[in-house]
Amino acid sequence: MIVTEGLFVLDHVPTRDHFDLKVYVEASEDTQLQRRLVRDAAERGYGPDDVHYQWTNHVLPAYRQYLLPHRHLCDLHVVNEYTYDKAVAVLRDHLMRAVGFHHGQLQPA
Repeated sequence: MIVTEGLFVLDHVPTRDHFDLKVYVEASEDTQLQRRLVRDAAERGYGPDDVHYQWTNHVLPAYRQYLLPHRHLCDLHVVNEYTYDKAVAVLRDHLMRAVGFHHGQLQPA
């Protein structure tokens, strides 16, 4: 099993066609912006005005053009609105079933 992660990986059709499972992790645009404001302030030293400019003029248009249109092509949608604990559990359970494990088993059925 090979796991590939990337923002624009689904936009490249020849690559996308090789995936057995496509997962779309999503949060509302408001949540995405709030996370970006916190991250960019802490990790990059950007102020709110800089973050809002990038968000409005670059990030959101790219998200809507290159990521959102591929949502319907994914096999599994994981909502990551508040914490990622539930998202990780959903993905883990899906992968375990895909390889033949059932809930609580230590070995494949």
